[in-house]
Amino acid sequence: MKKVIHVITTISRGGAENQLLILAREQVRNGWHVSIVYLKDTPELLNDFRDSGVEVVTDCAKHSAIGQVFWLKRYFKKRLGVIHAHLPRAELLTSITARKNSFIVSRHNAEMFFPGAPKWFSSILSRFVTKRANSGIAISQAVEDFIRSKNEVSRNCKISIIRYGFNNSLPENKNRKLSRSDIGASKNEFIFGTIGRIVAQKDYSTLLRAFSFVSHDIKNCKLVIIGEGNLKKDMYKLSMDLGISTKVVWLGRTERIIESLRLMDCFVLASRYEGFGLVLLEAMSAKIPIVASDVSAIPEVLGIKHPLLSIPGNPSNFAKNMTLVAHFNVNERMKLLDIQSNQLKKFEPNGMSIAIEKVYSEIYI
Repeated sequence: MKKVIHVITTISRGGAENQLLILAREQVRNGWHVSIVYLKDTPELLNDFRDSGVEVVTDCAKHSAIGQVFWLKRYFKKRLGVIHAHLPRAELLTSITARKNSFIVSRHNAEMFFPGAPKWFSSILSRFVTKRANSGIAISQAVEDFIRSKNEVSRNCKISIIRYGFNNSLPENKNRKLSRSDIGASKNEFIFGTIGRIVAQKDYSTLLRAFSFVSHDIKNCKLVIIGEGNLKKDMYKLSMDLGISTKVVWLGRTERIIESLRLMDCFVLASRYEGFGLVLLEAMSAKIPIVASDVSAIPEVLGIKHPLLSIPGNPSNFAKNMTLVAHFNVNERMKLLDIQSNQLKKFEPNGMSIAIEKVYSEIYI
């Protein structure tokens, strides 16, 4: 049986982690034995992986970083198969512990390998990892362009662009449906919403300022924000300063992504950059209009002709497109949803799995 070991920093709920769940499910269906080794944090997706027929190895996460080096060396020495590393910490430890050219790396983000460190140091670490890897995968053209422009990939490392696949990996809870009251809105209110970490990358400042403009034109509306992050207090204060705090609902994190999306009338993503933006596929699947930044990988996901791509960091342009959606008639709304539905068909998960298997074929033992 063909075997693959995925090493990933966490299996908490997040874009890269949810995407690995989709990939692992497809690989199991295609006859692979799939193992997951994670390094830290609460394993929120543990049961999801195991229910999909994936072996989840929990022992490594019990050790310190130094202990993980020795643990991984022993683990890899006893096992054959492809090693596939995801996210910087997992990539770095894999590059130290696996045999050279026995593993591949996936780059999930259009950001520095070591954010916060000097650029030269991040570049050296990243090139060390990619020099030892057999090859790499970028999840979008934007990610490949970024890592090459920042000198974060070794010259001898072949990079394949393989975009995320998508299926509804977060099924609805049939025992209790979500209602609008669960997200703090009445049935008559127009709900704008977003899902994502409350960090600088997601540019909640632009979103809140745009919504403040919209709320002057559309009185009966709310903005629902699902997520947590280090800027939450600052953004809450901004909503108060803008006079919209009574119209903004802060819901924290949730496992019920698709269900929450289906209660929204318009999804808005104001990010400054995205490596991919899995939440956009989730929003398309939920059949709601999307307003999003025209930047990095977002046009790759939505399509470069998506009519509601907006100027990054420009609240008035976002507000214009958000207001446009709120005033759509039935035909205009259905036309946009048809565009999004056709775009979603391009991200079929088995096609992604087969493309990745071709990369594996170059190193499979």
